Amino acid sequence: MDLAQPLTDSQFQGIRQAFLDHGVIFFRDQKITPEQHEAFAERFGPINVNRFFKAVPGHPRIAEVRKEPEQQTNIGDGWHCAANDYHGSRRLMHRITIEGSPFQ
Repeated sequence: MDLAQPLTDSQFQGIRQAFLDHGVIFFRDQKITPEQHEAFAERFGPINVNRFFKAVPGHPRIAEVRKEPEQQTNIGDGWHCAANDYHGSRRLMHRITIEGSPFQ
């Protein structure tokens, strides 16, 4: 499924049902714009803006969660709170492997 293309109501209902049935869904190898990311997220309900991370420039409803190579602990180490409503969380993840990193 290509999330860069408009989804029919039937396609979206299938996605929603898969999320309800399994609690998590993955869409691999997506190339979507911030606008498409927001539009997809809004299909689930109002976007709950994360106030703990900086926003993507020009897109205040998208929070960037970034782990820099020099960081030795995970984000939220010792505590974690998923600040999401019952609609879940929509994330677009990019993995960038750095040569010599212990996190490859």
